[in-house]
Amino acid sequence: MMEIKIPVGRSGFADIRKNGYYFADKSGFIEELLKTDATQVTLITRSRRFGKTLAMNMLAEFFDVQKDNRELFLGLAIASNTHLCKNWMNQYPTLLLSFKNVDGLDFPSAYAQLVSVLAKLYF
Repeated sequence: MMEIKIPVGRSGFADIRKNGYYFADKSGFIEELLKTDATQVTLITRSRRFGKTLAMNMLAEFFDVQKDNRELFLGLAIASNTHLCKNWMNQYPTLLLSFKNVDGLDFPSAYAQLVSVLAKLYF
């Protein structure tokens, strides 16, 4: 019997793909997002624990110009659209900022954690 590796507590797309964790392919979302060229802003909402961070991490891995992530997307739905991948994959400067670890019982402690998250992003 084949063992399925469930990525509990993991939200890094590259980590999940490289280590063979179970992954429901949501890469078609990238194509849907790029089809709507008249949109200036896209708001992506989901309930808690429904994969927002993983989805955003997947987008960052797809667009980030500092990486070559073709291998991460092999076998996924988005890879079948070679024209889209050629024009968009790893072509843009990308910042991924997640507030999932910003917490606090009061404003000053939450603010301090936010400052820490921003500092780590830039240093």
